[in-house]
Amino acid sequence: MSNRLLSLFVLVLIFASGYGIYYYFFVANVGNLSLIINGAESVSASITSEFQNTYTLDCKRTCVFSDIPPVNYSITVKKAGYREINTSTKLNRSESKKVVITMEKEVKLTTLPTGTGSVVLKNEGKEFVAGEYNIDDTILTTKETQDPNVEIITMDTWVCIYDATEKICTPHQLYDDIVLLPRGDILALVKKTSKAKLSLLNLADDGQDYILHINADRKNRNIVLKTPINWRFFGLTLDGKIVLVDMDGKKSLVENVN
Repeated sequence: MSNRLLSLFVLVLIFASGYGIYYYFFVANVGNLSLIINGAESVSASITSEFQNTYTLDCKRTCVFSDIPPVNYSITVKKAGYREINTSTKLNRSESKKVVITMEKEVKLTTLPTGTGSVVLKNEGKEFVAGEYNIDDTILTTKETQDPNVEIITMDTWVCIYDATEKICTPHQLYDDIVLLPRGDILALVKKTSKAKLSLLNLADDGQDYILHINADRKNRNIVLKTPINWRFFGLTLDGKIVLVDMDGKKSLVENVN
């Protein structure tokens, strides 16, 4: 082999080795992480590597972190009025990974005044005749739905959906009380004393009442509030706002639901 060919071969080998090193350490040794945001238009998202390097983005619908090291990451997603999301993932070499983040509104309770000027609920003080609903129990309250022939009937230990056309009240086995939201979603109460319901829903028996949000398609059920207060039922104000009533009759406005 001539010296010229040998020199050319050496140059090609050096170039190939250099490119291989560059590709290994600077191209293949990174990845892309995309956060797909459901339930909120815009969020603030940050990811922190296992080596405490943090990357932050304000983004809409999708947050893309490009060309980042392939390591373990903790993920935090925030938006005012929504529950903070904290999760984690592992990014591999050369991987373009997608993580779906579902944002849930942070339900808040505001205690309402008692006595003079207190909020009045629909049907408050009304004497219900249980026989009219084919029920053999004491009715606490009824709530309207978007269907004029359907009502939610609430007792102390169970709730049912009453169909006026069929004159049948169908018990709801999983919840102590429910209220229908405008989009077809459900807000549900599960009391700490309802051990069987807690078990069926895989909820911890930890001395807390649970407020759950169930999507209209009934596929997603999320805890939006846990509270040690002993709640009795949901009520509706005269202008349609949702109120929780406790065992002593005290009322709290349920905010940031819709």
